[in-house]
Amino acid sequence: MSTLIANLANRIIPRLLPKSAVLSRQIRNDRRELAATARQSGDPQALLSAQDAHVDEWLHADLAADWAKVAQLLDPIRFGSRSGAVNPGDQRALYYIARALRPRSILEVGTHVAASTGILALGLRHNGAQPSGAPPRLVTVDIMDVNDPIRGAWKRIGCDQSPSQFVHAIHVEDIVTFVTRPATDYLRNSREKFDLIFLDGDHSATGVYQEIPAAIALLNPGGLILLHDYFPGLQPLWADGAVVPGPQLAVERLCSEKLPVTVKPLGALPWPTKQGSNVSSLAVLCRA
Repeated sequence: MSTLIANLANRIIPRLLPKSAVLSRQIRNDRRELAATARQSGDPQALLSAQDAHVDEWLHADLAADWAKVAQLLDPIRFGSRSGAVNPGDQRALYYIARALRPRSILEVGTHVAASTGILALGLRHNGAQPSGAPPRLVTVDIMDVNDPIRGAWKRIGCDQSPSQFVHAIHVEDIVTFVTRPATDYLRNSREKFDLIFLDGDHSATGVYQEIPAAIALLNPGGLILLHDYFPGLQPLWADGAVVPGPQLAVERLCSEKLPVTVKPLGALPWPTKQGSNVSSLAVLCRA
């Protein structure tokens, strides 16, 4: 009975508190769980250095005509009003970054409805052939079978197509590989290397804290890690006042443990994102 009461209290009390109080409570809980997590270690030498991460140049590249074609391709796709898909402004930022860095291999953690999967794969496709001749590839990992016709998130939230159907519709099915597996298990056991890794799965502080060092170990030299839902200083980015503390808290602990990494939030983009704003929660993790 006491467990039942506690569970009810955990669901009801946050609805009665101001948003600031709910956030403070969540941060305290996240810090407590993070402190109880075993220390992680990693070598960031493969990470692109902060001085070589020219984020502003990437976002202002002359790709408007290319993006217009991408937008036209995506126009018939309906992800559903409750999909939680990456907002259109962040989608464009992901495309620009994939074009600027010219990776041949991308790993995405957190497939969900595959909006970002498709955008990144289109970036790979549009980069064209490279001297190495290696075909472009994108591996996207999710703890759930995202293409399940009954339990897949796409079905529950009203998307027109499954992630697999979506990547076929935009003609990148030969690039994308779907993997159903816990993220940390995949990151710690994969033998593949990647040029770009997008962490957008488990947003808890402990989850991201464990994912980052494991992801760094899978990077090719000069590779980059992208974080989603990064809130600098744990401050809201949009008018709704929402904050996802996990990624920022994870980086905070890694830096406190002298891992030489730094974060460059994308901040204000040259185009709209959501809630009447052009602010993004995307951030680049670099070698300090």
